[in-house]
Amino acid sequence: MAGNRLIFPLHRHLYNRGGRTAIFPSCNPGVVKVVSAVTESSAGEVPMSPIEIIKQQNTQIRKVIAKLALDHTDRADEIPSGWRNNLRWHVGHLVLTPHRLTFGLMGEPLVIPEEYATWFGNGTSPEDWKNPGKVPPLDQLVKELSSTMGPVHELCTHRGDAVYTKPITTRAGITLTTPVEALSMSHLHDGMHLGMMMAIVKSFN
Repeated sequence: MAGNRLIFPLHRHLYNRGGRTAIFPSCNPGVVKVVSAVTESSAGEVPMSPIEIIKQQNTQIRKVIAKLALDHTDRADEIPSGWRNNLRWHVGHLVLTPHRLTFGLMGEPLVIPEEYATWFGNGTSPEDWKNPGKVPPLDQLVKELSSTMGPVHELCTHRGDAVYTKPITTRAGITLTTPVEALSMSHLHDGMHLGMMMAIVKSFN
């Protein structure tokens, strides 16, 4: 992170808080720039830092995901034709992912149960759950969308620039080398899964 500028992957949109902050696409597909315009801040008002912008956006999109899931609780375990997963799986997957991309890549213990990787990891499906009764219910997972993010945000605030011993490159071709990069990638990931969840809901009609 250099000065007040941070480049990170995110789904494309414009975010503006009091005319001080904007997000716009860069020339690299799937990557956007966050610019905090300190010179335009109101007198006496502290501008948001890039990490605070990521955290705020992360919180907002997860509220949207939570509402979508809870609005369809009665069909949250239904796997539509042509799909491998359901709404509950997607919510659990989004609880798991930011922890794996931050604490996991730092080589530190996750603050969520180890079983989440078995139930909600990449390539898994509810169809493969051997003990479905042990899988957390939707309402618990929805709460964990927000309640489990505190330690991740804390890590990114205080050790966000720590370099991973073994950086990884995602299937989208984005290389993650620090927790802050991982958190921003997780935000992009949230947007992708929100889209899939919306498609699942649409298939219900």
